Amino acid sequence: MARLVVLVLFIGVVALAWYHGRRYLQLLRDKEREQQLAYDALRRADQFDALPGSSPGNPLGIPTPSVVEVKAESIRCPVCDKPFSVHQHRAETIGGVNLRIADVRCGDCGSEREIYFQLMQ
Repeated sequence: MARLVVLVLFIGVVALAWYHGRRYLQLLRDKEREQQLAYDALRRADQFDALPGSSPGNPLGIPTPSVVEVKAESIRCPVCDKPFSVHQHRAETIGGVNLRIADVRCGDCGSEREIYFQLMQ
């Protein structure tokens, strides 16, 4: 009888260790995946900063101001790959160049950016 009790206790301890070990491994995998997603988002944001429209010195060319919002909303967020929405667009002169600037925000992750446009003449 005592052997049976010891065997049942041993099986219970092994089962608990197995269950908690699996949970711990899953938590480690989840944390590793989160870190990889964050790294990928940073890499995409860096790549986005090199694209046309990301700075006043590298604006996107547009034929008329009426296409600013359409073009800006067609650009996807570098963090989560969802489309931006335009909150406003304005005209500014930067470095002697007339630019249109769209203030955009991602509805999913909340990332905010400015996208620069220059009228083609």
